[in-house]
Amino acid sequence: MCYQEESLWLLPTHRKSDTVTLMNWPSLIQDLIGSGLTQAQIAARVDTGQSHISELYRGGRKQPGWSLGERLISLHRERCGKTEQAAA
Repeated sequence: MCYQEESLWLLPTHRKSDTVTLMNWPSLIQDLIGSGLTQAQIAARVDTGQSHISELYRGGRKQPGWSLGERLISLHRERCGKTEQAAA
């Protein structure tokens, strides 16, 4: 189950320093886990390692690279519906 309404989402609107900014990655990953995926399955779906997903989830890694961030957002949309854009 995805809890978008409880999360603050800001979609990346431009490329800045080759990272996706202003996303709550632990919450996004928690939504994906809540939708029935394991960290290993998330990693396989977005073409990265499970340890990378774990680091993002635990906050050890603050930002993924741009392309990984885009793949995570796309997977979230697929599994949980439209990702909300927060008012700036």
